Amino acid sequence: MTEPTASKTARAGCFPAAPAARSTLLLLLVLGMFVVLGTFGPAALHLEAQDINMDRIEAEEEFRFGVRAFHNGRYNDAILSFSRSLSFAPEVMDTRYWLGRAYYFAGFVDAALNQWEYIVDAGAGGAHLRSLLDIVNARQGVMPELYEPGEWAVMSELEGVQGESAVFRRPVSIEPRRDGGFYVTSFATQEVILLNANGVLEQRLRGGLAGFDQPFDVLHHDGVLFISEFGGDRVSKVNMRGNKMLTFGGQGTGDGNLLGPQYLATDGQRFIYVSDWGNGRICKYDFDGEFVQCFGASSQGDFSGLREPTGIAWLNGRLFVADASDGGLHVFDESGNHLRSISGLGLVSPEKMTVIEDGELLIADGPQLVRLDPEEEVLHEVSDVAGSSDRVTSGVIDANGNLLATDFDENKLYFLSRVPSLYSGLHVQIERVIADNFPEVYVDVAVEDRLGNPIVGLDETNFYLTEDGRQVGGPELIAAAHAIDRSQIALLLDKSRSMAEDREAMGEAATQLASAANASLRVVSAGVSPVLEAPAGSSTARVATAAASPEGFSPEWSFDRGLYFSATSLLDTREHRAIVFVTNGELGQGAFQNYGLQELAALLRNNHIRFYVVYVAQGQRDDALEYLSSQSGGESMFLYQDDGIRGIPDDVVDRPSGRYTLRVTSGSNTDFGRVYIPLEVEAYLIRRSGRDEAGYFGPREF
Repeated sequence: MTEPTASKTARAGCFPAAPAARSTLLLLLVLGMFVVLGTFGPAALHLEAQDINMDRIEAEEEFRFGVRAFHNGRYNDAILSFSRSLSFAPEVMDTRYWLGRAYYFAGFVDAALNQWEYIVDAGAGGAHLRSLLDIVNARQGVMPELYEPGEWAVMSELEGVQGESAVFRRPVSIEPRRDGGFYVTSFATQEVILLNANGVLEQRLRGGLAGFDQPFDVLHHDGVLFISEFGGDRVSKVNMRGNKMLTFGGQGTGDGNLLGPQYLATDGQRFIYVSDWGNGRICKYDFDGEFVQCFGASSQGDFSGLREPTGIAWLNGRLFVADASDGGLHVFDESGNHLRSISGLGLVSPEKMTVIEDGELLIADGPQLVRLDPEEEVLHEVSDVAGSSDRVTSGVIDANGNLLATDFDENKLYFLSRVPSLYSGLHVQIERVIADNFPEVYVDVAVEDRLGNPIVGLDETNFYLTEDGRQVGGPELIAAAHAIDRSQIALLLDKSRSMAEDREAMGEAATQLASAANASLRVVSAGVSPVLEAPAGSSTARVATAAASPEGFSPEWSFDRGLYFSATSLLDTREHRAIVFVTNGELGQGAFQNYGLQELAALLRNNHIRFYVVYVAQGQRDDALEYLSSQSGGESMFLYQDDGIRGIPDDVVDRPSGRYTLRVTSGSNTDFGRVYIPLEVEAYLIRRSGRDEAGYFGPREF
């Protein structure tokens, strides 16, 4: 990867002369044409007679260099080549489209929009380009109405019983997974099933030899499942194969016993809460099944006690409990002390509760789903899900932002989407095409919703690839970022003169990050010019030494060039990407002299790179750094906080990512690498779809 330093020249319309190697190649190409035509000799002196358009040849060659530079992550080299190509052939709209792509991924979104809008205004843009413009404009804030939450509508239904076979029967509860899949408790078939993001059955969990007895709710935490068994009066701790590791509770009315346990919640402190419906109380256990306490059955002041506790949810250090007997909600602390009750909400038959965005509770209530602001005590209808059904028992938001609901009476699962998202589709981006082993071609694709949230859990059945409209062989899914548990991290060092005294702190940061087993670390110094001090995969000793080096500190250091260099160094990896910047927060006036703040934020966001700021002193903060962090999905923190920064690699891996690598077999003719091969990728999920168009050249053959 090379640091792109000429973007301003390209954007100003100044095009440097083609490199000598390119001129030589063009000369050989022209001479080769004469040899093939048998015209090499005296007649070749009269070039005008040969009807050769040298501008066209120059334009095509620059276009070829630009496409190859783009797929190698050298976006600014691509910008220069496409710009030069347009200087020779300004009428070629494909080149202008590619120039927009290079600008977009390089972080110059406004410049990209200018190119694409020019094409549309000229009447040359199709539906794909108009959709792309809509999405990019929306993300830029030009169309803020698309960010409105909107109402939820059913976009698909999954029948649990189909003829003589049953995928599930009497579904009670759903538990989403970070890979887009979800667990469903099948009350009548005595099992918990795992469905993927497409709603396809992947696994049946039956509890081993002991089996489940009317499984009611399921909670997924730290690689294990907790399953409440309504008929068995117990809670089972289960491994991912569905075998029981332990059970706790047991039939009875004594301390720790259960009668008809229903819903589960955890407080994040390795404690689990169970709504003990038959005993009218809540029971608390640790993750090893050890009983802690039961509470809620007795009156406390104005609180008369629980009668039919159903759904429970942990929110902001408080346990919210729904009581079906009066439709009220009751709030307790972690010790079981009653804090307050919320009545008069109009709930008829509240069941499962889950926490959603903005600190609200999503509640399944009879035939509908509602959301509650517990502070304002205001209830809003989300969707009348089931129509003729009287019992929707659960609703949850999955990893892709869909709302999933169970219909206990009708044996159905509902997939709901916010209305704007339902009709706006998916945003698909072809990020890179590698054709070195043609006809075997690797395609890196990112799939997001309209607002930039990643779509996870897709497989090859969700993709359809064509070359100039012709289907290619495959695709085969080679990698999905949501299933990758490793990250590539660039540790960026602040080489301002004021940081010289903190170089030991930078060495400490490097040591902490390098100790992570799931991260590969490289070290980049942001001095007068960015320097790769230690390549990816270096030993802990090497990265610590490089980070603590006394060399390179200068008052003329360049933050923006260091950040750009770090970002481009990560573009060739399919693992999770992040930059960790160690600083005292004093960027200085020249911090964005070469690349603007908005451009850097777009570079990080458009290439799925998270930016973490690590301050070496408590209380430090810089607004520009905080902006880059928030825009890219990263965080800011103090180096010497209680747990240090060792958790950054885990945080990078745990964040969802919608990047995929597909392998296809091309049926196109490359003509020795001279022919441009158009490539189209479509992605589908439930009833939403999206498309991107790009292309590539095969390997050059002479």
